[in-house]
Amino acid sequence: MLATRGSIMHDGFHLIEAKSGDLTHIAQFVSPPLDVALANPLAVWPQGARQMTAKLISTLPQVEAAAIISAEGYIHIYKNGFEDTIGELQ
Repeated sequence: MLATRGSIMHDGFHLIEAKSGDLTHIAQFVSPPLDVALANPLAVWPQGARQMTAKLISTLPQVEAAAIISAEGYIHIYKNGFEDTIGELQ
């Protein structure tokens, strides 16, 4: 598995092409656009760099969604800057 803590590729985002489901990039570090955050300084923002990055990159038109799995096993999906926690890994 790529995203296990023991994997050297556990950091960064793994990119999947939305229509085909193909894995296109592994362990990528992305720089999210900050204009959404700067325009809404009083909004409730996620704690942690990965969640903040996922939320912000999900606002880009070429990004269908961004998902992360927290250290506690919670799955968070961001679409258009909004979060949907869909469950927990067992």
